[in-house]
Amino acid sequence: MQLLPTIVRSALVLASVSALGCTRGYEPANPPPPSGHATAVAAQAAPTAPGPVDPNAALPPGHPAMGAPSTDAVPGPAPTGAPLAGGLTWTAAAPLVAHALPAGSMRAAEYGVVGVGGAAEAVLAVFHFGAGAGGSVQDNVDRWAGQFTGAGGAPVVPVIAHRTVGALAVTTVEATGSMAAAMPGAPEAAPAAASKLLGAIVEGPGGMVFFKLTGPTATVESARVAFDALLASLTPASPAVADPAAAAPVAP
Repeated sequence: MQLLPTIVRSALVLASVSALGCTRGYEPANPPPPSGHATAVAAQAAPTAPGPVDPNAALPPGHPAMGAPSTDAVPGPAPTGAPLAGGLTWTAAAPLVAHALPAGSMRAAEYGVVGVGGAAEAVLAVFHFGAGAGGSVQDNVDRWAGQFTGAGGAPVVPVIAHRTVGALAVTTVEATGSMAAAMPGAPEAAPAAASKLLGAIVEGPGGMVFFKLTGPTATVESARVAFDALLASLTPASPAVADPAAAAPVAP
């Protein structure tokens, strides 16, 4: 009779141990995610709205930014108001027509004369390089004359004259013949035949001012009266205003 309670107790112990072992060894097939995991996955899966695209990102180095203002020079209208160079001002009349100057031009002023009989335009260029710059009067007379040759390449003897306009000393130069390129370093070209120079070197209060009218002979002659009238109108600028500074002297 004592054996039965013992057997029953053993069976109960074994059942308890089995149940405990089963409980401890159980692992669910799909364990629940840890706290906060679902939120992180959702945030990772959600598409991100694209940000603004920088149009300059693909441009090569040194390229102007998209939408930046253009730095290309735009030709301006013909200049207005009294011209000024070397502390001098003057008046130009037809057929001299004022030209707009490009930025950085070495010229203080420029005028054109329409070609006569279908010839090319003549150009009156005005230069001022600052006080004491540009060489002496004789240096420039010799330089201008040296740009012309006569028949068979013979040197041209220029016609030189002196006058006074108010208190201003003016030296005029005239030459006719075949004219070579005037600017140092200019591409080589055949001298322009039947060309003429009317030039003037004016000793102004701010240094010498050079007036150089060149072009086909007939066209330059058509502007002779206007050129002389321009010289006669020369006067010191008043009130004094600063001249545009020349960057580097270049022989006119």
